[in-house]
Amino acid sequence: MNIKKALVFAGCFLVVTFFNNPVDASSQSPSPVYQLRVDGLACPFCAYGIEKNLMKIEAVEKIEIDIQSGIITLWVKEGQSIKEEEIRNAVNNSGFTLRQFTKLPTSDPKRE
Repeated sequence: MNIKKALVFAGCFLVVTFFNNPVDASSQSPSPVYQLRVDGLACPFCAYGIEKNLMKIEAVEKIEIDIQSGIITLWVKEGQSIKEEEIRNAVNNSGFTLRQFTKLPTSDPKRE
């Protein structure tokens, strides 16, 4: 893939991510947040495939993906819960391996 195509794809990925993950500033209490460590993330296309499958899970509210570190931060809708098995299945169905599933403490600054 040449650099121009990669940049166009990355721009499209960012636009899709922005419009699919609105932020509700009126929310007073933060939703549960999990950190996932995923093996195999190499490009925006990889990230998009995982995001697409994770967003199919009803309890998922928002996702942020750091491709370089392989870390996905996942917010759960208020009042809902999520099981590691649901996440593992979504990641596996995307062709990747879930290495770590950690609930972040409430004082974590990434929650905001």
